[in-house]
Order: sequence, then C-alpha cells, then structure tokens
Amino acid sequence: MTPPREGRDKPRSISLAQAGLWLQFGYLVGGGLLSSAFVPYPFGALMLAAAGDGLAVLLLIVGVPALGMGAGLLTLMIADGFPGARTAATVASLVLAAAAVAVSFASPIPWITFATALPWFALQAMTVVNLRTAEADRWFSGSGPVAPEP
Repeated sequence: MTPPREGRDKPRSISLAQAGLWLQFGYLVGGGLLSSAFVPYPFGALMLAAAGDGLAVLLLIVGVPALGMGAGLLTLMIADGFPGARTAATVASLVLAAAAVAVSFASPIPWITFATALPWFALQAMTVVNLRTAEADRWFSGSGPVAPEP
C-alpha cells in the first residue's frame, strides 16, 4: 500500500467520494431495509430476499455488517491514495446498482421498488463521479500537488 498522503490537503472530490461510500451504506440500511416497515417492497429487502429465505437471514447478520466494514476499508484506502481503492469503489457501486435494478424488475410492484432505490443510485453516481475528477486523478497518481479549493 502506498504511504499516507501526509502534508497534502485532501481534495474536496475525495472527501465527497468518501462521504458517498458511507451514505450508500447508510441508505442501504435505512432506506433499503428499515423502510420495509413503511413501504412495500423496498429494494434492500428484496435484494436480501432474492438470496432465499435461509440465506437472507445470514446475509442480514453477516453481509450487511461486511458491507459496512468494506465501506470503512475503502474510505481509509482512498484517504491513503491507494489506486486500487478507486477501482474497487467504482466496481462495487456499479454491481450494487445493477443488483438494485434487477430486483426492481423482479418486484411485484416495480415502480415502488425502483423509487426507493433512486436516492441510492444518486449516491452511487456521486461517488463514482467524484472518484473520476482531475483532482482525484492527481490524488491517486501522487503526481504534483493537489490544487487548493477556490
């Protein structure tokens, strides 16, 4: 792993991408799982239920905390400027977005499921876009100082 970026100010796009990772996890738990008390067929509950009854409980107990740990690890790796973290965060966002779209089409009420996933898609897009900016390129390549925010 590359050494931490000591002495360099973290660009705003990197901070926003890190926040986006945590917001994705928070919305998956809050908007995707806990909203099942208020909304029929939210995307997070259907993503777990797609695995089957026995495996859904295991995913809830093990998989959701593992996603939280993954978000934390990616956040730390992004802060260190590890280039593989950018790729991992992008791939994870795209895979989870594809899974949410797939369960939306398989839902008994697809428009409700898709509507509950829309904010999550926006958070994923925000994360990926902020990881692909010019200042993020400089952050991950380590070439030259990162320009200060205006």
